[in-house]
Amino acid sequence: MNANDKDLFFETAWETGLDLVRDAVWDSRERCNWTGNWFDMSEGSFRNVVRSFGPDLYSGTSGILYFLCRLYEKRNDPFLARTIEGCANQVRSTAAQLPDHGFYSGKPGAACVLAAAGYVMEREDWAEEAYALLRDLKQDGFAAYETDIISGIAGTIPALKLFQELHNDDHSAGMVHTLATALCNMALKEDTGWSWATVGSKKNLTGFSHGAAGIACALLDAYRVCGDALFLEGAREAIRYEQHYYHPQSKNWPDFRDAGLTQGPGEYHYGVAWCHGAPGIALARMYAYEAWPSETLLPQIEAALDTTYRHTLQMSADTQNLPNFSLCHGLCGNADVLLSSGKSEYTGLTAGIGLLGIQRYHKAQLPWPGGIRGNLPTPGMMMGLAGTGYYYLRLADPDFYGSVLVPGNFRLQVPV
Repeated sequence: MNANDKDLFFETAWETGLDLVRDAVWDSRERCNWTGNWFDMSEGSFRNVVRSFGPDLYSGTSGILYFLCRLYEKRNDPFLARTIEGCANQVRSTAAQLPDHGFYSGKPGAACVLAAAGYVMEREDWAEEAYALLRDLKQDGFAAYETDIISGIAGTIPALKLFQELHNDDHSAGMVHTLATALCNMALKEDTGWSWATVGSKKNLTGFSHGAAGIACALLDAYRVCGDALFLEGAREAIRYEQHYYHPQSKNWPDFRDAGLTQGPGEYHYGVAWCHGAPGIALARMYAYEAWPSETLLPQIEAALDTTYRHTLQMSADTQNLPNFSLCHGLCGNADVLLSSGKSEYTGLTAGIGLLGIQRYHKAQLPWPGGIRGNLPTPGMMMGLAGTGYYYLRLADPDFYGSVLVPGNFRLQVPV
């Protein structure tokens, strides 16, 4: 990738950010939000709707805030600064409504974003409010669905780890220990390993967003903070559960969700996205290797990356039926995983996807396709424009702009 490409990628991210600045909807209290496409469950099926957004990181104002702040680090624009402040005001005034747990859908992710924004914009009060959001979270009485990275305590542990590293405080470390112990106690412990009931499924899920891979990462975060061998055991057992169902022919792991079943009895869909399948598991295993450098992880990483590469190459080559450019389950998410590997052999594809998007959508002034059914555009981080823009920041400077797809790698006190 040459310097001209990197400049082009940054300018694409910048203009994507300006689109969000332009589309912000303001109220009389100097707060801003966005409206856009989303989906809703109605009468047992999903339907597309147009709505405003909550303060969560996944689809809402926290995710947009993080993208805009990271843009501001490289270009101090007054209109961008005003939008950041309005977006932060919206997050601050609504974050208490979020569920206590979950990195992408709960208070922990919003707290991390607000802290990062506070450091970038030199607003100590924002960082203090972010820390306060995490101090009084529920620490017992969890339902089964409250275990995963998206919406459960596995998503809270990495946020607490980040704050503990920043403040070196015993309170965050104590909460990490309490929540990780609860995760271990809630595991279904079988001969095949440990797993957790999260969403509707015939078997407990593999994968990052709702499955064992993401929970393993959280337990490794807890092990790093607390040094409790139980948490390392839990992470290893979660990985062992996933490996029990690994399918060598497809180099992938099955999606056990009820919606993932194919027509044949006992046959499963093998997803290839951050949320379900090889890309998210590749990230999880690479993250695991940092805390637990076991040689057994290396062939798992290699297989998951190979599947991600082959599938993403195939998707990007079908220019008549391009998939969406979201982080959750689109081209940008898969390419971000390959970028995170640091392997030079993937550079052509990751940059090529960036150039493809610029040619197909940015230069043509067409909406970027989002992760909503029908590839409809949406403004948020994991399914829409903020995430697409953030991928272009990653292409421009992957060392400075770390991935948002592994909560434990999230940056609170970003370089300024």
